[in-house]
Amino acid sequence: MFQTLKVLPAKVWFIDGEVLGVLAFGAGGLLLLLLPFFDRNGQGRARQWILGAGIFAVAYIIAMTVYGYAAK
Repeated sequence: MFQTLKVLPAKVWFIDGEVLGVLAFGAGGLLLLLLPFFDRNGQGRARQWILGAGIFAVAYIIAMTVYGYAAK
C-alpha cells in the first residue's frame, strides 16, 4: 500500500493523490468484506470476475513488493 501511495501523483484532477489512494484501498477492503454476498450459489459469471480480481490483486501485490525492494 505504501509503495502505491509513493507512486501516485500529488494531484489527480482536483483530488489529492494520497486521498485517492486511501479511498481506493478502502473501496477494495469494502469489496473484500462484501465478497461472500456477490456469488451466493457459486456458479456463473460472478465467480469468474471474482477469480480474475483475486489474481490481479495477488499479481499487483507481488509487483509492488518487487518494485519497492528494487527501488532502494
